[in-house]
Amino acid sequence: RHWSVLIPAFNAADSIAAAVASARGQALVPDEVLVVDDHSEDDTAAIAEAAGARVIRLPTNVGAAAARNAGLEAARSPWVAFLDADDHWLPGHLAALETALVAVPSARVVLDGLRKVTPEREFIIRPEVPAHAPLTLFPALIRRNLIPTSAAAVDRRAALEVGGMDARFRICHDYALWLRMAHRWPIVRAEGIGVIYTIREGQLTEDRGRTLRESWDVRFAIREELTAEDAAAATAPLERGWALDLRRSWTRRRLDEMDYLLALAERIPVSAFEEGLWRRRRHALRWLRIPLALWDSLPLTLRNRVAKLRGAGASDIA
Repeated sequence: RHWSVLIPAFNAADSIAAAVASARGQALVPDEVLVVDDHSEDDTAAIAEAAGARVIRLPTNVGAAAARNAGLEAARSPWVAFLDADDHWLPGHLAALETALVAVPSARVVLDGLRKVTPEREFIIRPEVPAHAPLTLFPALIRRNLIPTSAAAVDRRAALEVGGMDARFRICHDYALWLRMAHRWPIVRAEGIGVIYTIREGQLTEDRGRTLRESWDVRFAIREELTAEDAAAATAPLERGWALDLRRSWTRRRLDEMDYLLALAERIPVSAFEEGLWRRRRHALRWLRIPLALWDSLPLTLRNRVAKLRGAGASDIA
């Protein structure tokens, strides 16, 4: 199987050489490492070329989604593995993806796990799904995004067939692609950890509030594309994803996110046949266990939303 590595880059002079080196240093050597320079203002393109990459220079800054799409169009190999300019791969990453695809040749998306490094800590991110098995991941994916971009690779033709990265979304354009592909083809997970995913202070990827909102915009946009039957089947995973995000926002005391999610609940349809989902929605609010002392300090709009969804007065919240 032939591989292209696609790295979109903008002002990445300090990290692009290491990213390219990690791609070129794979045990399974790719056919090309393609860097799409998104009109950088530094020496990103020159450094990438010196490191051995094929570089496409974009005449204007178009954003990560359009840069990735330009790379998908220009890639010379049938399989394209994504790598961000500030991440890097461990040497066995591509070989692990190849092994998984040999086991499940019908898959059109393949991924492995990663080690996430932040200024505070390191931890492993690995989808809790079996390795080397064909997976219908759409229900799990619409609940939450399970696929980190730098850990994933796609069949180039299939990705382009569903429109590539969705440039309407600045942050979650990849999530839209995973959902569209998962709805049509199997996904397979490789064994092991293949990616070091680095987050620095102030990075776009740490804008949790915006990412949360955009991820829900993606979910509802994809839901609109489904048949009535498939859209109805997506309601329960949406409900579970909503409850998970609400609990996480409360745990982190992100009241603006809570307010957004409580308002969002009204967009998740509940029919007469889905009363169990509505009960689960109320149960999710009980999980919050908001103490009365703190309840009184919450913004009135937030208290009203909780009380409306709970069907209870403020005194019944704790």
